[in-house]
Amino acid sequence: MLITFKRVYTSQTFNIPIDLSWSVSKFIYESKKFLSTRTSLNSNDIQIIDVGLERQEDEDELENSEQTLESRYKSTPCFYFRCKMNQVSSLETCPVCLDNPRQMLQTSCYHEICSRCYNHLAEISHRSCPICRSNTII
Repeated sequence: MLITFKRVYTSQTFNIPIDLSWSVSKFIYESKKFLSTRTSLNSNDIQIIDVGLERQEDEDELENSEQTLESRYKSTPCFYFRCKMNQVSSLETCPVCLDNPRQMLQTSCYHEICSRCYNHLAEISHRSCPICRSNTII
């Protein structure tokens, strides 16, 4: 089976062949190894994000899971990947609109977006983070 990974903030996608009998931890390990060979990222710097989750699970929790992919996912999962947040020094562009902002504002989950996007989300009463989708106060 092929699983699609999309790199956050880009149009890059990668299809990775996997075996549904793999544990979640093996899947994450193999995926990071595969992605590091096709990007400039070191496998230790890659964070994998499950598109189907409302909140990002703790990465250690996922990496240590022995649950099989087949038992965890009832339909074909899709994932994002990015450089771990502690590896990014400061954003030069807004991750939502990709503009070069003058002022960045931080969500309560510590993601930075430009003031224009922040204000727009507040105006339309959008209550989840546009980066991680956690229920947050904008």
